[in-house]
Amino acid sequence: MSRRNRKHGLDVTTDTPIILRSGLITAEMIKSVVGKCEYSNNTQNDKVRAPGMKYRHYSPKCKTALFKRSELDKAMEFYNQVLKSGLTPYYMCDDEIAKKLIGNLLNLGKTAIDIASNLYDALHKGEKLADVLIAFEVQTGSDVDVGIMNRLSKACERR
Repeated sequence: MSRRNRKHGLDVTTDTPIILRSGLITAEMIKSVVGKCEYSNNTQNDKVRAPGMKYRHYSPKCKTALFKRSELDKAMEFYNQVLKSGLTPYYMCDDEIAKKLIGNLLNLGKTAIDIASNLYDALHKGEKLADVLIAFEVQTGSDVDVGIMNRLSKACERR
């Protein structure tokens, strides 16, 4: 087995499964099957036991900005500044935010599962199309949001 194949997002080598990296499978899902599950308390000095556990993981080659949902006006102002400077901005957001925006857009979808499934494709597409990718925090109410925001915050600069 290759080194890469031995790295997983879930450690099942102890009595209690431990989620090393949040994702589509949540602690609540695992608890419903085996009765218990915990999240790993990763620190910066820990040995990497799953891909994406370090401070930075995948980041697009273009500039990025990450805004809170409540910062819609601020993000639109930033978009217009980027546009006026001669660069190409793109928004990257869920369906709810997308309905409030005008401009270049990468819609991640409506549900947490859609968003998680589309995130890396949108980041890759965004780096090809945009000089600046403007993303918004995800807040669907699902436990999957934790994993999405982990990846999104590692990929984008907080504004």
